[in-house]
Amino acid sequence: MRVAFAATEYHHGQLRLSRGSRAPQWEERFADGRHIGASRLERGNPNLGPEQVWNADAQWHYDGPGLEWSGGLFAQSYESFIGLNPVWENGQWIYEYSAGDAQLFGSEWLVHTHKGPWHTQMTYAWVQGQQANGDALPSVAPSKWGTNVRYAQSNHPRPWTLELFGEYFVAKDRLAPSEQLYWGTERLPGYVLLHLDASWTWAPGASVHAGVTNLLNSAYAHPLSLAQQVGVLEPGRQWTVTLSYQW
Repeated sequence: MRVAFAATEYHHGQLRLSRGSRAPQWEERFADGRHIGASRLERGNPNLGPEQVWNADAQWHYDGPGLEWSGGLFAQSYESFIGLNPVWENGQWIYEYSAGDAQLFGSEWLVHTHKGPWHTQMTYAWVQGQQANGDALPSVAPSKWGTNVRYAQSNHPRPWTLELFGEYFVAKDRLAPSEQLYWGTERLPGYVLLHLDASWTWAPGASVHAGVTNLLNSAYAHPLSLAQQVGVLEPGRQWTVTLSYQW
């Protein structure tokens, strides 16, 4: 069920209530051995039943001269939420599928301003998950701030753009009991990343794009990365150059 409305010329919003379900995937029920792509042992649960959820969300948008912003809130109540938990058995980690009631709450926000060739944008995303007993839900992404500043000369005979991206992943202070056991800590640190992109259309149909990912060469691991448990971090600074021609 969805209700959408326009309060003014620039303001509009919506409310939505929905019900969904899904059957367990094959690997969630019958996995029994090494997952080669993830390099881990997994064990399914043949007794898993359908995962069902109630979802409610509200959104509001403003789109006016030189300014755009939007915000949203959501809440989800799961019956038999299917998740993957690390379990220590016989001197090794086994990732076991299990199910239980759970709740997820979250919010997303965006602000975008523009004047002439200048564009700036800021985003924020937050989500919290908990099991029926109040413990944190495993594998929930940390809160994240994002921002970017872009200068675009789109009306130039040879259009070009320059853009700086920033990402801040907030420290994760709420870990599930299985995550605390796996990581050996009650807190996963946050980190900051910067990226730079530039593009130039130097002839009709011909363009060049250059970028630097992880500009500061930060040593980091995403909180949802299982590889960091054995000391494997995300890539450092990366340079890319792409030449394109359309005919």
